[in-house]
Amino acid sequence: MDKEKQSGYALIGLGGAAMFLGITFTGLVPVIGGAVVAFLGVRKLMRPSRSLPAANQRGQIPSFEMDDSMILRLAKRKGGKLTVAELARQTSLTNEQAKARLEQFHLKGKTELHVTDDGIIVYEFIEE
Repeated sequence: MDKEKQSGYALIGLGGAAMFLGITFTGLVPVIGGAVVAFLGVRKLMRPSRSLPAANQRGQIPSFEMDDSMILRLAKRKGGKLTVAELARQTSLTNEQAKARLEQFHLKGKTELHVTDDGIIVYEFIEE
């Protein structure tokens, strides 16, 4: 268990103990204090994990590189055929990026091009 969760559980336990002692022996002040401490522990547990990449902690969006195997798996799910629009819609790629990636596959001899009656280019992946 990470330290963030441990400290959250510790605060909940401490707050619960203070509330119990306040109810049992002394009165309202320790109960309120214990409730506040327990609430802080619950908030700490509900907070998103801070184990994100360092770039994201500085307010930057972490980069994600889509590799060829991901595109190949998508193509396989789509019956071995992909269009630029399908690739862009199913991934984080823009239309321009999707077109460039599919063209790279074609230049490597991994796809055949087909044009539909509507003029849409379909990249059919060749089985190896």
